[in-house]
Amino acid sequence: MRDPVFQLLNDIALERMRLEAADGFTPEQEDAHDYGELARAAAAYALAAAAYSIPIGVHQDICRARARKVFPTSVFGEMANLPPRDGYLRACAFLMAEIERIDRRDGRQTPLDRQLDSYGRARAAIDGAPIARVLP
Repeated sequence: MRDPVFQLLNDIALERMRLEAADGFTPEQEDAHDYGELARAAAAYALAAAAYSIPIGVHQDICRARARKVFPTSVFGEMANLPPRDGYLRACAFLMAEIERIDRRDGRQTPLDRQLDSYGRARAAIDGAPIARVLP
């Protein structure tokens, strides 16, 4: 039996990796967005996805208008056309990117850094080598 929480977290992580691979959201590029752009993109994707849950009418239009105000961009059409689940996954991925950006700025290890360190320790144990930090 699959754990639904694990599956959801996996889906978010996959979307986060897709952002980097397909859309070019590298750590260096993300670090340049230090005025809340990543968090605003997350909010806009969440608002656009929420519009699907609202019956057609005034409230749906308000939700979409707020998404455009939060993150005025040419990709709004893409946001509005994503299925709700995909929009929420993209919102979560952008929030992860913002949290990782803050962690890098503050000198904290990001989840990827921790995973690579863990992998390095495991490899060192298997190889019998002394444990060394993988990342600088």
